Amino acid sequence: MNKQFIINYTGTKYKETKELDNIDFSIYDTIIEPFGGSFGFSRYLWEIKGYTDKKYIIYDIDTDLINFYKTIQEKIKDDTIDLLLEDYNNVIDIIKDKFQNTKYTKALVLDKKEVKKYIENIDPVIKYMINKNIISQVMPRPNYKKKVFFLDMIKNITFINESFFNIDMSPYKSPKTLIYIDPPYLSEYNDDYSGHHKNKEENIYKSVLDIFNDSYKCIMIHSFGFLINLVFEKYKYYEYAKIYLTRKKKIKHIVYYNI
Repeated sequence: MNKQFIINYTGTKYKETKELDNIDFSIYDTIIEPFGGSFGFSRYLWEIKGYTDKKYIIYDIDTDLINFYKTIQEKIKDDTIDLLLEDYNNVIDIIKDKFQNTKYTKALVLDKKEVKKYIENIDPVIKYMINKNIISQVMPRPNYKKKVFFLDMIKNITFINESFFNIDMSPYKSPKTLIYIDPPYLSEYNDDYSGHHKNKEENIYKSVLDIFNDSYKCIMIHSFGFLINLVFEKYKYYEYAKIYLTRKKKIKHIVYYNI
């Protein structure tokens, strides 16, 4: 998880979406993300491209994540988000005093086990935020601004807790609806998608291929692989290089589309 405050976390797809700028997204009035995560694609369209009048629908299999988004959404709507952030900051100050490793000066490095014990009985939303942020053992104190453009977007999103396999796509078969598909890459299948492990990887791609073949308006981004490309090559639009800082190298990615 990125070390910044979770509400401001955008994910890598937010940065990658600029690679799609040659596509005209203005013709769509509804954007669907079946693998929602941090919904970086939709956020890019809203924040950078200025498409604030579209309907955004975000699905994710992670129940805790969707419940978190919905809670934040409610607190923004009833104007209590500042109170939540104040409580969060207070808890972080206590954690900093109790569990900071003094060897470090530029970041707050924590004892994860001790922090987890301490937050066991606190507000579940704050607990969720802290647990996400201490994955890296570094806990930032959010520099929260009351006027954050992104918060207006959260108020207008539809968040749905559902597995990709259980989504009824039929209502989204429209020339005005775009489905943005960012599935777990076959070459990098990991615990972030543990909820899908009960289904074999190929089932995800069979379902994606069904969506493509059934003439839905859709885009899929994937790291290059000969097998995946063999299946989807008739839809290939273009490729680009994504820089993976942790690996210190560029990986070829391909945008497949049916629009």
